[in-house]
Amino acid sequence: MKWSDLQIFAAVARTGSFNAAAQELGVTQPTISRSIKKLELEFNISLFNKYQSGAEITSYGERLLDDVLAMETNASAIQNSVKMANKPLGGHVSLQGTPGLLYHWIIENLDLLTERHPKINMMFLVTDSPEARSVKTDFRISYILPENSELKVAKIGTLHSVPYASEAYFKEYGVPETLADLKQHRTVDHVVSPKDDTFPQHTLLRGRTNIVHSSNDGTIQAKLVSQGRGIGVLAAGAHRLYPNILTVPIEELRASSPLYLSYRPELEVSPIARAVIRWIRYIFKEQYSPYFEDVLNEEDLPQYQPK
Repeated sequence: MKWSDLQIFAAVARTGSFNAAAQELGVTQPTISRSIKKLELEFNISLFNKYQSGAEITSYGERLLDDVLAMETNASAIQNSVKMANKPLGGHVSLQGTPGLLYHWIIENLDLLTERHPKINMMFLVTDSPEARSVKTDFRISYILPENSELKVAKIGTLHSVPYASEAYFKEYGVPETLADLKQHRTVDHVVSPKDDTFPQHTLLRGRTNIVHSSNDGTIQAKLVSQGRGIGVLAAGAHRLYPNILTVPIEELRASSPLYLSYRPELEVSPIARAVIRWIRYIFKEQYSPYFEDVLNEEDLPQYQPK
């Protein structure tokens, strides 16, 4: 059974005539007759009652016609979907996340979305900012599992935190190898509100070290670490942005947490939203970046090598 034969069958049913169907499709009348005959032999049924005035569809033919029309509708929908896939999408989408993820990963990889869909306009909202609390965000990336059970939630990666210090710091103060060693070192802390302490990174240094500087902004913390002002627990991969920082070999100062993407289920029907979802999933895939894998590969982290 060929799709072309079914299309001819539908044309005969629609026009009520073999000759009219042939004219509509731009083929010969014998071609129409052969296709109908092939279908009747294959299904072992009669599809039309043939008269001099035309062709009347049988009850068997009506059942087949319902299925063929449904197939035509689906085929048309597929064609439209493919055509849309080849056209840039446009519209407004909001995405909420932590400052570090937005500054140093999401926005750094925005070209992967906008080069394909230049008319998609993104609004980036920092988690817990006044704007984020007042705006109904389309998407949210967080290491905290959303409490709203109505949201669609998907794990997109793992956020790892690793202790870093600059090469200049190691040269001046040495390399700590245990928690006890930290008491003789300087650290830069990331200060956050108590409700954010669910992520271990935010408490790893407290009470253990001589905290000389602190900030509630991870970007400022990373900058202070890169300046050699102390040891700081930063997101794995921070050395990509600050090439002079290296990892500190203290396992107890590491922490990991799943990263979740959440959004309202009804967004999945929007081609624009689906494009954003594909983009987000892609940039957190381990094939694209090793720093969001469930288990970090030590070879991807720079180590201090005394000269």
